[in-house]
Amino acid sequence: MTPDVVTLPATDLDFVEYAHDKAVALVEYKSTVDFLRWPRTSNAMVQFDLAERARLPLFLVQYDRRDFVAWTVRP
Repeated sequence: MTPDVVTLPATDLDFVEYAHDKAVALVEYKSTVDFLRWPRTSNAMVQFDLAERARLPLFLVQYDRRDFVAWTVRP
């Protein structure tokens, strides 16, 4: 008999910005390498869905992990 396989999909969110004890934005950081493929992943779809349901903006921050000097923020 084979054991049942249980999956527990999960995602992490890098930051929840807040003001006056209320969430105001969601923020996800991705390196340049991961940035291009991220929007097509399940993690991205879940985060987009969460932002939409919460009526909060989701900002994607792109950085270059070679030097951490260049940062790009995209709504």
